Amino acid sequence: MNLTDYQLIEPVSADVILALVRHAFGERVRILRCDPITHVQFNTVYDIQLADPAVRAILRIAPPSSKPLFSFERTMMSAEQRIGDIIRAAGVPIPPILAFDGSRTIIDRDFIFVEYVDSVPMSDATVPTAAKPALQRELGVYTARIHGIAGARFGWPMADGSIRGSERWSEVIYGLFDELCLRCVNASLLSATAATALLRTTAAHRPLFDSCTEPRLVHNDLWEPNVLVVDHGDSFHIVAIIDADRAMFADREFDFVLWSQDPHFLDGYGTPLNSAPEAVLRRQFYSLCMSMFCTWAYGVQINKPDLLAGCKSGMEAELVQLLLDASCE
Repeated sequence: MNLTDYQLIEPVSADVILALVRHAFGERVRILRCDPITHVQFNTVYDIQLADPAVRAILRIAPPSSKPLFSFERTMMSAEQRIGDIIRAAGVPIPPILAFDGSRTIIDRDFIFVEYVDSVPMSDATVPTAAKPALQRELGVYTARIHGIAGARFGWPMADGSIRGSERWSEVIYGLFDELCLRCVNASLLSATAATALLRTTAAHRPLFDSCTEPRLVHNDLWEPNVLVVDHGDSFHIVAIIDADRAMFADREFDFVLWSQDPHFLDGYGTPLNSAPEAVLRRQFYSLCMSMFCTWAYGVQINKPDLLAGCKSGMEAELVQLLLDASCE
């Protein structure tokens, strides 16, 4: 792993890892093995095998506060226990949290231990293409269960059970675009003129968003690397959905940026996408939101010029189309 490509990832020493492990599992614990996981982009992650007690866990350490982070990224790990509990209660497989510490007394970063799940990501090369339709259908079923979880308001779940946001979806989505525009403009990824046009258009379409009155939990990071699967010999099945720390209460179709064109996913989900023109336009806003976030991430948080180029050109094309379609609506 070339650490210059991942400025959010900051490995820690063996002594620090031992201190974190002892804090979570007791002074008698022994580390039998500790391997860094390198196919990550946000948290610093280790696969750890312990003895006394015998535990295999994934240790995730959040980026330091000095790193460039989106506002919700600074608090999301602390809410992961609560998010996991309500998703698990809905019948969705999600690994238990073994320990979390946000006190920053041992290390000046939040850290969490999650139960290890023996599996591979759905994106792994060992998962054959022929297995994907059934897995996507299964993912649709689990996504529908997540979306069945209702919230009191729109926004981000917090560790104390509250939701940071608003009773109006338009307020939350405008806030997202406002921060995205500010960050992209400051990083020279978007022109100030384009940002002004987007924010003006978003504000003008508040009724479009406020027609969504039921806050539903969305995973908000539901791509193949976060879906863990196992081979049962005759078929692959999902055993865990991970990294739900980005979850938020939103319009349920906010989660459909990645899977809206997959018929197998939609079949498992069981409810068709809203085909009304206003719903189609809302999903254009959601897709642009994802494109802007990816552009900023690859332009600021992760040094990947090839991925940045594709994200930025896609964002620009989506913005032009959205402004055109919104003006005709």
